[in-house]
Amino acid sequence: GTWAQLSRLLGDAGARELVNALDLVWISHHHADHCAGLPSLLAQRTAPGLILVASDRVQRFWHASRTFQRASGSLPLQSPAPQTLESLVKSFGPKDFHVPVHLEGWWPRLRSVPVVHCPQSYGLVLRARSLLSKDDRFVQFVYSGDCRPSEGLIAAATEKAETVESTWLVHEATFDEQEQADAEVKRHSTIAEALGVAKRMSATGVLLTHFSQRYPSIVGDAVSQNSEKTKEGLPESERSLEKSDSSSSPAAGAAFDGLCLTCEKFGAFAAARSLLEEF
Repeated sequence: GTWAQLSRLLGDAGARELVNALDLVWISHHHADHCAGLPSLLAQRTAPGLILVASDRVQRFWHASRTFQRASGSLPLQSPAPQTLESLVKSFGPKDFHVPVHLEGWWPRLRSVPVVHCPQSYGLVLRARSLLSKDDRFVQFVYSGDCRPSEGLIAAATEKAETVESTWLVHEATFDEQEQADAEVKRHSTIAEALGVAKRMSATGVLLTHFSQRYPSIVGDAVSQNSEKTKEGLPESERSLEKSDSSSSPAAGAAFDGLCLTCEKFGAFAAARSLLEEF
């Protein structure tokens, strides 16, 4: 789970320090691979002030899991008593939480966007001022969660695009192109579709995730093939998502457990994708 991975990466003390330093946890939807790690992660929290943005289904799961953990004696010794939960974690639904920005007429910097997957599924658009920008523009982070390619998410990411310096997209890519029908039935995206979304957002870089372990090398192959396709236009099944071929294709890489990556190093990471896949 999430806590175990942090502990392996940073050690118990370092992982606990990181968890206590968190300001906000945002959960896309209630499927287990997206929220099952939440109870063990928050059980390590001892500092107040954390904000949890998640659907009511996820919040009910967290509270139920905590009840079972305490009843079974499996909570960490430092884990707070139930009556202190409100002081440690303040919960909001995705539709109810907004980060205000001190600029008249501007929209919230954090936006949860409904996407097509299971009920109460959301993508995330987060904007922050770029410290390096000379004209006070935003750096934008977009996360798809699990979903079919989302027009709503594209619209949110491209709204007032002239104020955005760069866009960094993390998009699910569960299926390869040969399993388009499965992607549509199960409400996931193919690798080609994820790359098409990235191009429409004019993303600087796209990190593909949620792909099946059945494909040990399909991600690298598909990214290379589809980078060429985007220069010529996407296949017929994806042209509804393609409005212009004038922009260059974004740098693309594949996520893996424990990956820590900065925007500055993304280009080098994407260039080394084929080498990394050998290991």
